[in-house]
Amino acid sequence: MKSAEPFDWERINFVLELRGATVENFVAESQDKSRSALAKSLEAAYLAWEEQLKGDQAMFDAEVIRSERESAKSRAKLVKQLEECHDRAWRTVQGFMESNMQVFHGRSVDADSTVMPQLFSWVDATIDESDAKADPDSKDEDTVKKDDEDAEQEAEDAEVCDIRYQLEKSLGLKERGLRVRPITWVFDTATVYGSRDGCLPGLACISKDTGNIFRSSKAMKTGVIHEVHMLPRNEFYKPPAASPTKSNLPHLGRALTDIQEWKQVAAGTDIVKKSLAAFNVPTVATTILLDGIAYDGFPALAALEEICQGKTVVSASVMLDKPGQELGTRLSNQIYESCRAGKLELQNFPNFEPTIAALKAGSARRECNEYKVCRQHGTKLVVLESLASKFLQTETLADRANDLIKAHNEIYNADGDYMASDRTETAEVRERPTKRIKLEPAADRMTKADLQKLEDPHFVIKLFTLELTCLKKNRAIQ
Repeated sequence: MKSAEPFDWERINFVLELRGATVENFVAESQDKSRSALAKSLEAAYLAWEEQLKGDQAMFDAEVIRSERESAKSRAKLVKQLEECHDRAWRTVQGFMESNMQVFHGRSVDADSTVMPQLFSWVDATIDESDAKADPDSKDEDTVKKDDEDAEQEAEDAEVCDIRYQLEKSLGLKERGLRVRPITWVFDTATVYGSRDGCLPGLACISKDTGNIFRSSKAMKTGVIHEVHMLPRNEFYKPPAASPTKSNLPHLGRALTDIQEWKQVAAGTDIVKKSLAAFNVPTVATTILLDGIAYDGFPALAALEEICQGKTVVSASVMLDKPGQELGTRLSNQIYESCRAGKLELQNFPNFEPTIAALKAGSARRECNEYKVCRQHGTKLVVLESLASKFLQTETLADRANDLIKAHNEIYNADGDYMASDRTETAEVRERPTKRIKLEPAADRMTKADLQKLEDPHFVIKLFTLELTCLKKNRAIQ
């Protein structure tokens, strides 16, 4: 090596140090540039994610408005259908009532009954006679202790029994030509509530004519009608309890009388239907029912229910104290409610259930699959955790991302939960191992006859051919 100046070995360290510093500065500058590029790329990615989130929110708002508009239209249409069903149902019930129910007014100008006047006069005479025979001193309130309720109850029962006996005796007089039969209605024990009696006594009166077909009925032979269902407990009238703040209302806390209790026990349509069945005879094709004292309308309602079930029943009711329109309106409401509840089937009566079920369910919101960084979950717009977690874990972007997600959840996701990404991560996808069939060599060579005995000999032949082909290829390579 030639040089104008002599080579100084002491200056070699400076050259090496300068070269090392240059490399170190270059590496540091490269790292700074890399960090700056990474930060800029993260910032750009965050801004893109923020814009996509705003776009998803705008799309969700537009979808909500569209869904609400469609829901309002659908609800208005269903309400109109419900009103049409209601009108059609009422027209059906009114036509049914006009065809099958007859109500008459049974009072004359002098307030006397125009229906079976002889029967009413006989009953009134019997009650008057029973009252005249009663000893007035035996019912002196001063001689009976107020706290002796058992004695009072026994006196009332004895009086009722006496009236029933006198009425049976009066109706059974020879000149009246009636056959009187005591009848007992026995209630189903499962329908008897509290301490109420499980049976109800009464009287059945038919003509003594030998051609009277009701003489052979089961009720006239046995005098008992079984398995009668008492009126449901929720339909019983319960007197209001006494209240110290309402002392000016004397009817509060007053119990029902025995007559009122019997009216409730004998109420309902089942007792009428069981009575009609017990007095029915096979030769009768049409049942004619006349309610001479239409007190509660249950006989007429029972006849209407029988007609709905396809039976031939003719019914008429006589109102003594109230106009017939009131009874017709009350029974029309009961028929309407029974048809609505599915207890009765009336021809041309519409079915409300599909319309009501559609109103309760409402219109389902359409799921939109065009969101970028969110997913719709029912009525919520949920941020994808797989995308948001990257910015939440970055120190320079964590606060901004957290505030943005918090503001989003206040409006679109009250629960504040995340939804995992439904995008397939390529790094997590692994190829499933292929299942291979291991073929074991046979101990003995198979003959043609052995192949014919197999379930699928063609499959074995194909394998054998494939094996021969592989052997030939291996020999050719060798």
